[in-house]
Amino acid sequence: MLRLEAAAREKTVNTSKERYRLLLKHSPVGIFHYDTNLVITYCNEHFADILHNSVDGIVGSNMKTFNDQSILPTSRKALKGEMIHYEGQYYPTFNEASI
Repeated sequence: MLRLEAAAREKTVNTSKERYRLLLKHSPVGIFHYDTNLVITYCNEHFADILHNSVDGIVGSNMKTFNDQSILPTSRKALKGEMIHYEGQYYPTFNEASI
């Protein structure tokens, strides 16, 4: 019985993971995730397109080393649990684009 229950729970978790993955992948907005050290651990394709870069070129980047530091105060507030948004000009480190 425990084995059947564990299998059912695993199926539910896998279904949830797949839904989450599809939501992030096909979202019409750029999404990125970063850890408590401000290192980007995930971004979707749309976010990479906005920055004129690739997902592989962004994931693993330390936001503290970016040329444009304007997003850091907002990012730090989010780590404290505040609901935030960033609106304004941003100049990515990766290229000369102005976003």
